[in-house]
Amino acid sequence: QMGIFLRVKWPEYASMKYIQHEKFDKFSLGDININLKIDYICQPDSSSYRIVDWKTGNDDERYENRLQMGGYALWAKYKQRILPEVIEINLVYLKSGRTKPIRFDDSELNKIEAIIKEDWIHIHEPKEQASYLPNPEPRHCLACKFASICSEADFSIIDNGGL
Repeated sequence: QMGIFLRVKWPEYASMKYIQHEKFDKFSLGDININLKIDYICQPDSSSYRIVDWKTGNDDERYENRLQMGGYALWAKYKQRILPEVIEINLVYLKSGRTKPIRFDDSELNKIEAIIKEDWIHIHEPKEQASYLPNPEPRHCLACKFASICSEADFSIIDNGGL
C-alpha cells in the first residue's frame, strides 16, 4: 500500500495546493453538532477543492459510504462556505491505486442532511421503559438506565463481590 501511495497517488496530490489533513473538525446542522476528521484536502486549481478519503482495504463498494462522503461535502459547504459544485471527493484505494471520484449536488446534499437530522432525532428521542424487555442478568443490570425502577433488576453480582 505504501508503495502504491508513494509512487502512484502521492505525486498526483503533491502537485496540488495543500489545505489540511487528518484534522478533527466540527460543524452544525441546526442544533446538531457533527464531528469529523477528513484524511486530506487540497486544491487542484484556484476554483475547486478535492477531499480525499484514503481506503486501505480492498476495492469494495461496501466501503463506499455516501452518507460519510456527504458529511464531508456538508462540512465543506457549511463550515468552509464552499459550493458543492466545486467539491470533488476522492475515494482512493491504496491496495490497487484506483480512485473513485464522487460529486454531490445541492439536492443530494439536502437529502443527506435530512437523513442525518432524522437519525439524530430517532437516536435522541426519549425512550420508554416499555420499549425495553427486561434482561435480568447482573452485568446488564449494572449498565441499564432503567435498573432502579425495574422489578426484575438483578444486582447479585455486587452482593456476591463479583466486581
